[in-house]
Amino acid sequence: MGSVPTIRTPYLASLLCPLSGSGLLHLVGLTGTLALLRAVLWFLVSWAPGVSTAAVMLFGVLGFTFVCRAMVLVVESSAEGFDLLPALPDPREVEELFGAFLKVLGVLFFTALPVLLAGIANLHLPWLVPALVLLGALYFPAGMLGVAVRGDVADCFPGTAGAAIRAAPLRYATAAVLSAGAAAVVLFGHLGAGAAWPLGARLGLDAATAWILLAALHRVGAVHRDTPAVRAAVPFPAPDRPPPLHALRSAPPTEIEKILAQRLRREPDPDEPAGE
Repeated sequence: MGSVPTIRTPYLASLLCPLSGSGLLHLVGLTGTLALLRAVLWFLVSWAPGVSTAAVMLFGVLGFTFVCRAMVLVVESSAEGFDLLPALPDPREVEELFGAFLKVLGVLFFTALPVLLAGIANLHLPWLVPALVLLGALYFPAGMLGVAVRGDVADCFPGTAGAAIRAAPLRYATAAVLSAGAAAVVLFGHLGAGAAWPLGARLGLDAATAWILLAALHRVGAVHRDTPAVRAAVPFPAPDRPPPLHALRSAPPTEIEKILAQRLRREPDPDEPAGE
């Protein structure tokens, strides 16, 4: 209560989600990963001597894999009905980590597809690439909703994302605008005037990007949760799916009781004879 966002204030809950549950941990982790990816890209461009390229790339992939799983959990938890952000992923869940990596990689491919097509067409208008990056960013939350809710890499394709957008375009726009805002910070911060800023200022840009991105992911999950048309367009794989167990780690006691009650009603007692 008080300062804790609730389902009655969905927009505010999304904007303030880094301050709820494990939000600060998500914010720090995503900020650090963005800074790590910038460092990896800088190394690949400058090719510092005496450092293994394979080791640097592996380090970057591992960090990105962890944050991919975290982003999927944020969307999934919000779609399941939780305003508080879930706990960070367990690094021992290797299969889930690399599954999330493949899902987010698929979403990023379609997000970057306009830029790739412009490159293939050899278009070199100075304003075109930033415009296409922002256009792709509008797609990103819908792609993430598809892979988080449906749980399959194939749901990164535009068919699933397009169904979510068509079901509630105005509500979806509230998440898409946040996603485009995160892309704008990267474009006009790190790649624009901010490229010459000191390290501390660029870390601030990373933190701003991470905050806006978390808000976008939380918001698209909330759109799914609050909009029957979107739930029908992008349904969970199983009917009446109970909230995920990872939500227990950040849920208040009343919600923990609800989750356990749903799972007890859903899952049969292993000691009970079949058919009774």
